[in-house]
Amino acid sequence: MIVEKEIDLVKVKKSLQLGDSLWIPMYSDPYRHYMNNHISFIYIHCIADDMQYVLPFRHKDCFNIDIERLNDLTSQGDIYVLAKKRFAQFSSIKCYDADMVSWWQNHKMLPLDESNTSAHDAWNRWWHNETNTHDWLPITKHIERCDEMKNKFIEYYTTFDKTPEFEEYEQLITDNFSAIERTGLQVDYNKFVEHFKSNGFLRIELIQNTIFGQLQADPLINSEELITQRCQKNLVVEEHLYLDGKEECYWKWTSMHIILD
Repeated sequence: MIVEKEIDLVKVKKSLQLGDSLWIPMYSDPYRHYMNNHISFIYIHCIADDMQYVLPFRHKDCFNIDIERLNDLTSQGDIYVLAKKRFAQFSSIKCYDADMVSWWQNHKMLPLDESNTSAHDAWNRWWHNETNTHDWLPITKHIERCDEMKNKFIEYYTTFDKTPEFEEYEQLITDNFSAIERTGLQVDYNKFVEHFKSNGFLRIELIQNTIFGQLQADPLINSEELITQRCQKNLVVEEHLYLDGKEECYWKWTSMHIILD
């Protein structure tokens, strides 16, 4: 059921109270980072009564509802959200990461690679340079894909036992990784240098289009003086990082990748 009216939203709320549910948020743009994205719609599978609902927020095929109504959808049961880390940017609803249901049992993510429809594959080839393409890919094809994803989740859900250990681990992993992605990970510069000095550090490669993004540097630099001049405070690039005992060290400007022998 596509939820486009208030009376339909009431049905969703009642269905959610019956037990656990799976939520699959679909984002407007398949390529943009979720901090610069929108929720196109959410597919909700209520496990107790085996009902599926599609809540559209931006999709062109539907009469969309206000995204603010999302926080009205609470449940007495557990809510499992696909990619909880992304979803947490849009809602504060208490939920668990759906992938963790699989990970807790076999240390693998949900096998969703084959869930794409032929329409999704063609759409991504034809319109990969466009933005917000999920907003106008036919909603019926989205539902077909979500049905397949739901079926994969249910395979693991039926053998899953939510223990206190799972709850602690799930919160520790997803919440902390989400916080690190939002705010970064602070490190002590001197300890960083000392660690890699004692572990055979050879060089740091920095690739074009750094996330700090404002370097106007040559693509390949081997001058210590020039590197020091071009260095920004966010980038760990200084003369005492030449720890391989050689006179030359090659650098490319990018986000930081540490290369060890």
